[in-house]
This record gives sequence, C-alpha cells and structure tokens, in this order.
Amino acid sequence: MINKKLSRDSLEADAMNFVVHGAPNLYGFFWAKSAIELRQNATSVFIVPRSWMSGAYFERLRAFVFAQGSIVELHAFDNRNNVFGSTKVLQELVIVVFKKKRVDSVQIWSHDNITSLEQSESILVPRGLVVVGDEQRVYLITNAHQLALAKWAVALPSTFLDSGLKMKTGLTVCFRNRDLVEDEPSANNVPIFYADDFYGHEIRLKRESSQYLSKKRAGLLQDNVDYIFVKRFSTKEESRRIQTAYYEAERFSDEKQISTDNKLNFVVASSSDLLKGAFLVMSSTIFDEYYRLLSGNTQVNLTEINSMKFPDKHSLATLGKKYTISELTRMTQERIDQIMLTNFGGES
Repeated sequence: MINKKLSRDSLEADAMNFVVHGAPNLYGFFWAKSAIELRQNATSVFIVPRSWMSGAYFERLRAFVFAQGSIVELHAFDNRNNVFGSTKVLQELVIVVFKKKRVDSVQIWSHDNITSLEQSESILVPRGLVVVGDEQRVYLITNAHQLALAKWAVALPSTFLDSGLKMKTGLTVCFRNRDLVEDEPSANNVPIFYADDFYGHEIRLKRESSQYLSKKRAGLLQDNVDYIFVKRFSTKEESRRIQTAYYEAERFSDEKQISTDNKLNFVVASSSDLLKGAFLVMSSTIFDEYYRLLSGNTQVNLTEINSMKFPDKHSLATLGKKYTISELTRMTQERIDQIMLTNFGGES
C-alpha cells in the first residue's frame, strides 16, 4: 500500500492527469498504471484505503480502472484497529483483487483481521449492486442484510437532488472568523448553529459563548427558513452516521437570517412538506445503513448524499404533509422506522 497525497502540480499528477480529480493520491496512480500494464485476463491484488470506493476525488480513477477490467474480490475488515496485528495501522483498509476482464459478480469477504482470512465466509454479489451510478461508487456489501438493503436502494425511483433536495455545508469556518463570533445577541448579529446545538431531533441555542455571528460578511449568512441539519462528523463508535435535527425557523421568528458552522450540513427543499418527508427518510435506520454501505468515513459527504437514490418528490411531500414538525421531532426511532417501512419498504 502506498498512501501518500500529492499536489496537483506534482510530476506524478502531471503524468497521470487522466485520473486526477481534486487531491490526488499516489496509490491511485499506481493502480491506474498497473491496470495499463496488466495483461488481458491477468489478476492484480492491492491493499488500499477504502477511500477510492466513493467520493469525487477518485471518480476518474474508478472510471478508468473499471473500463480496463473488474473487481473480482473485495476483502473488508470489521475492526480497523487490528487489521495488521500490532502495527497500529488505523486506516480503514480493503484488499482488492482486480482482473483485466469484465465479470458480472464480486466475491466479498468481511474479516476480523488479517489472520482470519481462511475462517471468514463470503457473499457473491451481482456487479450492478456493487458498482453503482454514473460515478461508479463501490458499495461494500458483506452479508445478506446488506445485499437486501442494496437491492432496496437500487429500486428507489429518484435521487436526492432529483427529488428537489440539496445538501450543503455550513457556511462559517469559525476558527477563520474568530473576529466575527460573539457571545451575546444584538441587532448587529445573528445566531450561528453548531452540531452541539442538537437536542434530540430539535435545535436549541445551547452555548454559553460564541453563539452569535456578526452581520459584517453577507456571504456567511443564510435565510431563516426551515432546514434539516445533519452533523457532518461522527465517531466510529457512534451508532449512527446520519444524525439529523429539524431546524424550525418559526422558533427563531425574530431572525431574518442565521448562520451555520462548517461542521454542520444542512438540507434545503422546494417545499416544507417535501422537507418533512425527507427528514423522516434521512432519520431512519435503513437510510443510515444505506449510507454506511457507500462510505466508511465518519464524515457525511454532501456530494455522496446528493447523488444517493431516494424516494420521489411526490411521495415525500405526501408523507410530510401528514405530520407536524412537533410530531416529527418527538418521534421515537421505532416509529420513524415503521413509517419508512410502510411507505417505502425495505428492512430496518
């Protein structure tokens, strides 16, 4: 494994510019070059970070190598702390067996660590459920439940963006704008919301300091309308990656504008009913599990969310119209999952 980030003007990036998108990584160049040199029907094996499987930075790499051949095996590890014993490699790694030939299925294993390779069981997954969408993101499906989840997701009729929704990243990087952050409200500032302002599925002003932002920079301000707030970061130990709260503008009716911290993502929608329906879907267990198939990161990536399969706009708005915001934010997880199952199928 060669995991090293390079600058876009490096000699390596210039030589392999056909797979460069965003911040290049040396292992991507090595894989692309290996795919070129590999003989037809021959096989190569790589131990690499999981990062290549999704995200815009590796989109060109995926497009190139999948035009050359196919993944025939994927080996994932349940615990990133002991993949290579006591070497203290903490990166989430996968072993990829690549063949310079088109194949229709992928054999996928999940192992505890490198010493359990022979004891683990695998699952055979159709290629169309592993390599998905125009961006050819790779879903890590290691058991029958995840296979059923992938089939459910592929059958959804729309995408997040096509359903009239869009996720964006919070506007204010606070450490770069310390001079604008204030402790007390005034006519010259607005509330700025953080990931630690979540109170269950509600949003409350909880900070004793740094809760307000000066109006001096218009580019850091946004309209005070309803949003779905999503924590941008979680820990490996937390039970959910997609952690949601419904921001109800009416609760802060004195404000015409607000701001959001950069460690927060927010979702906008073309109608309030659509936003409420989307909130139910995004707060469900099945959607969280669906996202985990795609990404091993603890960061919720807006590019990935915006391209994910999703129920259609009409169905979401029809669902959202049935519930008040107060009802949504007080629902138990079991109730949310049952509503999801009834309206959009799947398992939770």
